[in-house]
Amino acid sequence: ADSGRVIFDGSGSHIDVNSSAFPNSVTFNDIQINSGGFSNVIQTGDVLVSTGTVDLVTGGIQGGTIEARGNVTVAPTFTQGQSSTGGILAITGLATRTITIPAGVVMPGITLDASAATINTSGTGTIQFKEKLELREGTFSQGNANLLIQALPFVQSGGIFNAGSGTFTLNSGGLTVT
Repeated sequence: ADSGRVIFDGSGSHIDVNSSAFPNSVTFNDIQINSGGFSNVIQTGDVLVSTGTVDLVTGGIQGGTIEARGNVTVAPTFTQGQSSTGGILAITGLATRTITIPAGVVMPGITLDASAATINTSGTGTIQFKEKLELREGTFSQGNANLLIQALPFVQSGGIFNAGSGTFTLNSGGLTVT
């Protein structure tokens, strides 16, 4: 996991971490999701950990979790694939970083649990989340983009949420602030 990049491309992949070998997680340096209009299915409960960069280009993730301990890049072409549900992108770790999510993308759920991480939006238009948006630590700044959370709720148990000029719509979830 010291160097190199794992690329999930093509028509989507099914990823099942052998829990007897790695307690439901496996660590890579860089992870790239670039699977066209297809989702990469990570077995529910499994975690792919990136200590380098998670690069979301096209396609999506469904089921499990990608844990980003380093940088995250989101291309304006990322659409969460054909998945009607999403997996979770968990942003963790001590690295200081700023992650920019461009308007027009469809994201998996996000859990922001890193005190030195900031998520900003860019542009105008809508950013759609297929699953929950959870803020535990760190800063999420909405900017001018509209936020649409499709399924599960927006949960804030810590961190800072800076509302912007865009709308914030909860389609079928709820709002929990503790």
